[in-house]
Amino acid sequence: MKLQHVWVYLRYLYSQHGWMAFAGLVLLVGSLLIDQIWVTDMDMRSAQIMDELAAQRLKQAKKTSPEDEKNQRLAALYSALPDSSTTLDAIAMINRAARDHQVHLATGEYRLVRTANTGLMRYQLNFPAHADYKSLRQWLAASLNAMPTLALDDLSFKREDAGTNQLDSRVRMTLYVRTP
Repeated sequence: MKLQHVWVYLRYLYSQHGWMAFAGLVLLVGSLLIDQIWVTDMDMRSAQIMDELAAQRLKQAKKTSPEDEKNQRLAALYSALPDSSTTLDAIAMINRAARDHQVHLATGEYRLVRTANTGLMRYQLNFPAHADYKSLRQWLAASLNAMPTLALDDLSFKREDAGTNQLDSRVRMTLYVRTP
C-alpha cells in the first residue's frame, strides 16, 4: 500500500465516521508510539535495577556473620603481636633507646600478667628514670614508635629544685605479647 492510498482511505473513514473516529485513531497511534519509546525504556531500567538488587542480596548473603568477623579480627590481632620469646629483645631495645637519649634508668621492675582465656600476656615494666624533660620525651617516643605493642600506662615527674632541668620520673609501660 502506498502512502497515497493510506491517505485516501483515512479521508474516507473521516467522511464516514466523523472527527471522533479520527481523534481516536490519533490517540491510538500516539499511545503505540509512547509504548515503544518510553515504556520500553522504563522496562529496561526496571530490569537493570532488579539485577542490581539481586547482586546486592547475593553479596549480603555471602557476607560473614558478626561472630566470624570478630574472630577474624581477633586472629589478625594475635598474629600481629610478637611472640613472648622476644620480650628480652624488647627490654634491651628500651634500655638502648634510653642510653641513646641520655636517660639514666635505675633497676626496673618487670612483672608478667597472664590474661585468662586469651592468647596474650602483658609485661608491666616500671622504670625510675632521671634526665631532662626533652630527653625523656625523645626516649619515650623512640621506644613507643619502635614497638607498636608497647603502651605507656603512667608517667610522673618530680623535680628536686626549681633551678635544675633534671627530672626524676616514674615510667610504667605495658608490653603486649602472644603466649607461646
